[in-house]
Amino acid sequence: MKTFIMLLWFLPALCLSAQNSAAQPLLVCGVDEVFLIDSAAAEKGTLQKLWSWRAKDREELPEALRKTFATTDECKPVADGTKILISSSSGGCALVEWPGGRVLWHARVANAHSIELLPQDRVVVAASVSAQGNKLVVFDLAKSNEPVCETPLPSAHGVVWDESRHCLWALGFSELRRYELKGWEGGTPSLALVASHPLPDEDGHDLQAVPGSSDLVLSTDHHVYLFDRDKPAFHLHPRLGEVGHAKCVSTHPTTGRVAFIHGNDKAWWSGVIGFLAPQGEAKLGAERVYKARWLPQAKADTRGRTVTKISSANATALVDTNDTPDLKDWGNKAGTLCVEWFPKIAALLPSEGFTAPKEVTLFFDPKMEGVAHASGARIAIAAGWVRAHPDDFGMVVHELTHVVQSYPPGAPVWLMEGVADYIRIVHYEPKAPRPQIDPAKASHKDAYKTTGMFLEWVEKNHDAGFVARVNAALRQGKYDDALWSKWTGKSVDELWKLFTQTLPAVP
Repeated sequence: MKTFIMLLWFLPALCLSAQNSAAQPLLVCGVDEVFLIDSAAAEKGTLQKLWSWRAKDREELPEALRKTFATTDECKPVADGTKILISSSSGGCALVEWPGGRVLWHARVANAHSIELLPQDRVVVAASVSAQGNKLVVFDLAKSNEPVCETPLPSAHGVVWDESRHCLWALGFSELRRYELKGWEGGTPSLALVASHPLPDEDGHDLQAVPGSSDLVLSTDHHVYLFDRDKPAFHLHPRLGEVGHAKCVSTHPTTGRVAFIHGNDKAWWSGVIGFLAPQGEAKLGAERVYKARWLPQAKADTRGRTVTKISSANATALVDTNDTPDLKDWGNKAGTLCVEWFPKIAALLPSEGFTAPKEVTLFFDPKMEGVAHASGARIAIAAGWVRAHPDDFGMVVHELTHVVQSYPPGAPVWLMEGVADYIRIVHYEPKAPRPQIDPAKASHKDAYKTTGMFLEWVEKNHDAGFVARVNAALRQGKYDDALWSKWTGKSVDELWKLFTQTLPAVP
């Protein structure tokens, strides 16, 4: 882990230019590691791993699953480069934070070869040739390793979500398929096949969208093709058309530069990454690589933006108001608040063997709707909300609590949000007006202030250390509703009934 932290110090040097191929960060995977390189430095003969992720180092992954990332075959940046989807032909699949590396979701899928985010917080995995494969498998991100639906696709190798056409493209052995989402708002979602386009030749492999065009780029055993989604029609790639065994073809979203990897008849991997526009080559020595994907420039660039650093001996806040200069003063106040409350929240939510983060980035988004949300050690705040509610610093404490919580995937959302609002209303703003809870309609699973106030009542009347206990169980992945009875002598439903009896009736 020390090596990982040191590598991150190199990331601020990745200052990108849309007119220059220099310093464009490239994610690479193969064998048991996903890592980030400076493509320009690699072309010049210097291989420097700026970031690295290995499943064996991730304690939040179930131990049995860590071994299923031995042959990583996808490392796809998503969510504007703040997260990475990883799959492995050994069976492992995961959604991880970038650059923190924390696993947000995981699953095991036979011979997984590609993975993609879908609307409504779902993910689809392409399972290639195996007794349990040859299909597309869909999961909810809220439930690790629990498929919600699947559909057959022989030798499934590539999946790309098409937001503008609201469909999924999937590449198999001999066809490119188009699916629509059915029943997506309910509990029985499915993928409905609406079109199948036979490949010009067999053994489909990589599938990616070409940014800013109607084309998909895909590879087969003998060629690389472009597929025009509007016509629809295949034609050979103008530069890579005759390249066989291409494992990946990735186009930079801003510069248009192409990175590609091709193996041969004897090896599925390569030690070389090729480039087009301009042409180049990066030799990676003994590394065995399979896929290379550009890290989106918009997010890679944020580390070179002007930020205000507010720090103490115990915590640091980085405040980014580049896109909202009118909120600079408010942002600095929020950053100072974070530095003050980071150690306080960590002390209120301890657990054995856990060290809370000590740095957070506050990013003010002029286009974001809603209020705010935390992802890893980054809090995105809606600029419109702050302008309309300039006194709402409590929401910063709420989101900062999520940064400290660091709960693994699968933690009950109602309780996670309830703990965050417990910290806010009980410890940060205890004198602020409380919402009126309707005992006839409310539930302990309503989350936020309702659950926060319920937790406060449980602590005052049944177990003074209850929230700290719940937090530790959530963080360690050991939470179960039975713990309420174990610690208080009453079930959560019994406690909620007693709590509602103390509430005044709502007219």
